[in-house]
Amino acid sequence: MRPIDTPMTSRRAALGLFALALAGATALGSGQARAQVSPAPAQLIVGDVAAASLYVFGAPEFQLLASFDDIAFGAHAGVVALPDGRVLIPDDRNKQLVVLKLGTGAPTIEKRVPMPIPLPSRYAWAAVDPSQSVYAATNLDSDESVKILTLVDLKTYATKQFRIDVGAADAELNFALGGDPEPVVILHLAEKAESYRVADLMAAGAKINGILDGTIKPASTLPLGKGGHSDSFSAASKRWTGSTLRGFEIATLKDAALTEHKTLSWEADERGGGRNARQRLTADGGHVFGPLAASVPPAQWAEAEVDLHWVDLAKQTARRMPLAKGAVGRGGVSEKLAVYASIHSDGDHANLVDVDPASASFRQVVGRVTLPKLVNGPVPGKPTAGAEGRHSAITPDGRLAFVTQGGEGKVAVIDTATKAVVRTIETPTPLKGGAYVVGVQMGAVSADLSAR
Repeated sequence: MRPIDTPMTSRRAALGLFALALAGATALGSGQARAQVSPAPAQLIVGDVAAASLYVFGAPEFQLLASFDDIAFGAHAGVVALPDGRVLIPDDRNKQLVVLKLGTGAPTIEKRVPMPIPLPSRYAWAAVDPSQSVYAATNLDSDESVKILTLVDLKTYATKQFRIDVGAADAELNFALGGDPEPVVILHLAEKAESYRVADLMAAGAKINGILDGTIKPASTLPLGKGGHSDSFSAASKRWTGSTLRGFEIATLKDAALTEHKTLSWEADERGGGRNARQRLTADGGHVFGPLAASVPPAQWAEAEVDLHWVDLAKQTARRMPLAKGAVGRGGVSEKLAVYASIHSDGDHANLVDVDPASASFRQVVGRVTLPKLVNGPVPGKPTAGAEGRHSAITPDGRLAFVTQGGEGKVAVIDTATKAVVRTIETPTPLKGGAYVVGVQMGAVSADLSAR
């Protein structure tokens, strides 16, 4: 364990910027899934994976408030921001959970929690349960069928680890955390899902091989299709969802058991191809969405037509809505809007999507903001491998969106009301590959507690 870092910034620069503002926030652990956002100032966290550096910028001027070295942001797994000001960041280099604390003073690292995984693997997926009492993460290792599940008690930071045989070396250990009121971990293996009570796993006598040797038995087992990639849990509907090659898998969690299993096709609205590999939830927990596209040869990436696949969890019906052409990365999601950056030979854009189920324009693209062209971006006719990219984020209240300029050390700040770039943040390092960004506001509560 390393000592707490001293941010390279003045304390005065941060004082008064971050009011805790938790009065308007409510917990989601009892199935109440509507996100409530406090009026706290926005903060932007930037993780330069290649440079192993982490930065925190603060509104309204987005000055640099803190800088931390030797943290390789776990970009595949992503982060979870809690309403109490903790931001949970997996560190691929040091194999640990970094707990970044945002509050009334300068950002600090509250805790570094060891989460050892085999070298050279990195973290694959991460999530927090609806009661926000447990954090979990898995590792990404294509050479071994046995992966590692780590559970962290968010009150004491006590940890437990388990070896899990997913059934195939090339299968990822996907999962979701659900349960009400007791947390349940739903493990998505190569061709099945298994649910376990977290209390059984965190018990003093639980051993690292307990699941592997059958000592700890699942509360339920569910057969699934192959090719799992991305899971979610909606506390509002008590439904678990998983993406596989055969379709969008849905099941209801009753106590600790998965029931009422159903699979929806990826084809809808006369559009087909692809799989939602990065599920996101709307603020009310009622809809799951994410980008997908029919497969094209790597050199023909600019011809890809990317849609958003939408699932109404109550009706268990699916829609596909056009999003953009070209290369589309991971998006940022707020209560009202989502942002997805697209790269194309005709121009790069920040695509704003209405994700408010109560809105008349729900599921539609409501704005396309032109972005500066990447200096070393992908070239049509050549694969995107090795080219620079982008990453997107948005503040929980949806007022500001952010898109990185990979390799150039810049982040565009977008006013979503005027649909214009209003500021450019310059970072100390070049953000090679596009880096990772996340918009945070103290007190913001989200239905989506899966790290993205």
